[in-house]
Amino acid sequence: MISPSWDFDLGSWGIWELNFQPAQMQALNPALVMVLIPFNNLVLYPWLRRRGWEPTSLRKMTVGIAFSGFAWILAGIIQLVIDGGDHISIMWQIAPYTLLTLGEVLVSATGLEFAYSQAPLAMKGVIMSFWNLTTTVGNLWVLLVNAGVRNEEVTSRSRARASARPRS
Repeated sequence: MISPSWDFDLGSWGIWELNFQPAQMQALNPALVMVLIPFNNLVLYPWLRRRGWEPTSLRKMTVGIAFSGFAWILAGIIQLVIDGGDHISIMWQIAPYTLLTLGEVLVSATGLEFAYSQAPLAMKGVIMSFWNLTTTVGNLWVLLVNAGVRNEEVTSRSRARASARPRS
């Protein structure tokens, strides 16, 4: 997602103004992971149990995948707004980042715990190596997708479509 604006100004409300560099947005994911894991364990899961819904490992992973899907839908909607020519704040990316990180926490941490707890004692190391292998394959996929997106042929077609679209 490309955002042309990196400023967040609440000065009109008498609060403050923040200026973000693109690299600073990448720090949001680890910060959210450090906040969401304790929040889930200390607040969310006990609250769900009191409401009569037991957050089992499989339920957590299912909800995590759904949150991740919603994050991509929201990111796509934001990108459509940007492609339409509107200049929006980088802060609009916080919502998809938060949903994606919540999904990551629910799937990754829970899945790792589930895989380890269900594996026979003699297979725990093998299960962990396969878990790390899936992470490696996922990271390689991201590398390939990023290389494709940065390809001049892909970016030139995208720019041509954006410039041919009538502005309102």
